[in-house]
Amino acid sequence: MRRSLLFVNTVTCELGAKIMAEIAKNQLKSDSVMKTGKFPYTFRTAWFLLLLGINFLMAAYYFHIIE
Repeated sequence: MRRSLLFVNTVTCELGAKIMAEIAKNQLKSDSVMKTGKFPYTFRTAWFLLLLGINFLMAAYYFHIIE
C-alpha cells in the first residue's frame, strides 16, 4: 500500500472525495441565482463601474483631454 505525505489511507481518501462531491452538488442546488433569479453580483459590479470610471478619468487627465 502506498502512503502519502499525510499518511491518509485509500478508504479515507475515497470517503473525502465522496463528501466533497456531495457538498459541491448541494452548493449547486442552493445557488442564489436559482432561488431568486436576480443578478447576485450587484456590489461587485458597482465597484467595477466606479473604479473603471476613475480609471478613464485619470487616463483623460494623463493625456491632457481634461485639465
